[in-house]
Amino acid sequence: MVLDGDIDDVQTERYILDKLQPHQNLEKLSIEGYRGERFPDWLGLSRYSNTTKLNLNLDFIY
Repeated sequence: MVLDGDIDDVQTERYILDKLQPHQNLEKLSIEGYRGERFPDWLGLSRYSNTTKLNLNLDFIY
């Protein structure tokens, strides 16, 4: 699964990422170009313990 941050509005981008609920058996997640100040709450949930690869390619880090 790849989220490519090609949205001009940071708030909209954050909203989309917050509402995204990947399948619990997700093994690989790539977030590219995300400009938000924090990651969504679901990213740290134990239901995603099958995720073996997390790739973060961030444009802005505050």
